[in-house]
Amino acid sequence: MIEQKKKVLIINAYSYNNRGDAGIVVAMIDLVKLTFNNKVDISVMSQFHKENVYFYEKMNVRSVPPVWDILNPKGFIKKYFLGLKKVLFYKKQQSNEIVNADLILSAGGGYLYSSRIGPLGIGFVNVLYHLWISKKYKKKVVLFPQSIGPLKFSLDKIILKKVFSKVDVLYSREEITSNLIRENKVKIKLCQLPDIAFILDSKKHALLDDNLKGDENYLKIGITVLDWRFAIKGSNSSDIEDYLFKISNTINELKHITVQKVKVYIFPQVTVSDLDGDFAVSLELQKKINEESEIINLDEIQNPKELIYLYSKMDIFIASRMHSAIFSLVGNVPTIALAYQPKTLGTFNLIGLEEFALDIRTFQKKDLQNKIIELIESKSKIKQDIQEQVVQIRQKIIDKLSQEIKQ
Repeated sequence: MIEQKKKVLIINAYSYNNRGDAGIVVAMIDLVKLTFNNKVDISVMSQFHKENVYFYEKMNVRSVPPVWDILNPKGFIKKYFLGLKKVLFYKKQQSNEIVNADLILSAGGGYLYSSRIGPLGIGFVNVLYHLWISKKYKKKVVLFPQSIGPLKFSLDKIILKKVFSKVDVLYSREEITSNLIRENKVKIKLCQLPDIAFILDSKKHALLDDNLKGDENYLKIGITVLDWRFAIKGSNSSDIEDYLFKISNTINELKHITVQKVKVYIFPQVTVSDLDGDFAVSLELQKKINEESEIINLDEIQNPKELIYLYSKMDIFIASRMHSAIFSLVGNVPTIALAYQPKTLGTFNLIGLEEFALDIRTFQKKDLQNKIIELIESKSKIKQDIQEQVVQIRQKIIDKLSQEIKQ
């Protein structure tokens, strides 16, 4: 008798061009295949399902459309009207991927927070809708390690509590989220684990190998930057200018502190679109850096595991993108995080590296400089501590989540 494969659907995924989110989904795929000994059919549901097809095909995974599409309808009113129809007439939607799945896993990440514009933001309610309809079809639903909040509006809290009360289990990836869930008295099974991207391994890629020849005597600093105004209400272009100025000034003054020459590698980790991309802000940083610097085009990167390999070539990493911090830590690189959302501070707290997480709005040049000096002076010990910590985290995540989705 042929054993039937388990059908697992990952919902609420994003574009593979956000390489942090891609890292989460790739790690989920690895874990699911490991748990079910490859006897599994995996699909990934995303608003960006068309552009994701080739990326997931290479892993023998299908990329499928969402039940409620919020990208193609033009105009906010039409998007919400379509969503209302999807709620009222869900029983007529019997042909979607959720109906056919044995197990629903909601992608880890940090996408459940209130919009800057007002309550019931379209992305926020869309994520909750796919959780809601999964339970309407009586599926087991597990939210993989993620951050939630801030929730600024009462309506957002009410709808989240209502949907979460039906979901089987939520894995929080840091204490800030866990406390938010408890304080709002959300009735859900709550567990806590670090971000699943910590289980990724490294995959060799030659993109940097040739560039690094002859750089043995350089202090190689990897950097990710972003325009974080979307996440912080009241922020403006001068805030971003000040942020880039503090980073560049810190780098420019390193030559007075270290005997090594400095070379900077800037990695635009997100390239989804002009509105959701890091290239423009990376270019602005490069213009301000006096030291030798290079922007690395990551379009050649086909897998987040290759990013880990690239980042592992750095001596120190300054990470504004949270998953660039995780990738560099997995690559055993001493890392300083510049946190634009609580998720980064919470993650560094959870893994015992809170002293190397600085607030992106309030850090001073001296703060960043002191952390770099500390990493230079005690790099060997810090690298050993990171390696030991990542090994423990990886095994804990695999053990706990494998047990959960097997049940």
